[in-house]
Amino acid sequence: MKKGSKMTIEQRNRIKFSIKRNFPNGRKLSEEHKRKIKKSLIGNKYALGIKHTEKWKEKARERMRGKKFPFVSEEAKERARLKLLGRKPINFIGTEDYYKKQAKVRDNYTCQICGLREPEIMEIDHIKSKRDYPELRAELNNLVTLCPNCHRRKTVRNKEHWSSKKA
Repeated sequence: MKKGSKMTIEQRNRIKFSIKRNFPNGRKLSEEHKRKIKKSLIGNKYALGIKHTEKWKEKARERMRGKKFPFVSEEAKERARLKLLGRKPINFIGTEDYYKKQAKVRDNYTCQICGLREPEIMEIDHIKSKRDYPELRAELNNLVTLCPNCHRRKTVRNKEHWSSKKA
C-alpha cells in the first residue's frame, strides 16, 4: 500500500482485528519501560493523582470570580462585544477605508460623472486632493464615487493642471 493512499474498510478491519488478537488487553509494557515512566513522573505530584487543596481552589475561584474570560485583554473583549452588536470599533471608524465604503453606499455604487453602476469596479476619488488638504483625507463630503475610466481621466486632468502651475 502506497504512503498517503486511502485504505478500504476491509483493510482497516483487518488491521483492527489483528491488533486486538495480538494485544487483547492493550499493549503490554516491559518492566524497564514501566520504570522509565515512573522515573519521569517523580516530582510531578499532579500526575500521580494528588488533587489541589480546598484552600488553593478557593483562591482560584476568587481570582476568576466575575470574569467570563479572565485571560483576554479588555481591548479584545470590547472589540468582540462591538462585533456582536454589529458596530465598528472606534479605531476602525476613523480609517479612510470605512469612509470610502460609506461614500460608495451613499452614491449607490454609481459613477457620479457618467452614471455607470457596477459595484465591483467602483473607485473612490478625493474631490480636493489629499496632498493639498490632508485634513479632508477621511471626510465623507470630500469623497466621490467614480468608475475606473472617469477616475483616470480626472487624475490625468489634475496632473496636467498641477504641472502647468509649476512651470
